[in-house]
Amino acid sequence: MGSSRTSSRFAELIAQGRKFASETDTEVVAHLVAREVEQGASPEDAVAAVLPRLTGAFAIAFLFRDHPDLIVGARMGAPDDRLWRW
Repeated sequence: MGSSRTSSRFAELIAQGRKFASETDTEVVAHLVAREVEQGASPEDAVAAVLPRLTGAFAIAFLFRDHPDLIVGARMGAPDDRLWRW
């Protein structure tokens, strides 16, 4: 998801007063989604607004404190079939 594009988002969020426990891409994405929710978006709409900003392959799931029965998942890029056995 990351590299210089994620670091620019990290800097953007720091400038807005966000506090981070790490500098991971995942935490940056979580803050971006949280910001959308805080601005009034539904959890689903918040994730949908942030996903187009991500690059690279990823799989991620979002849990929401105020919506305990909701999990929103997303992925970009298909896993290699040789690595997954069901």
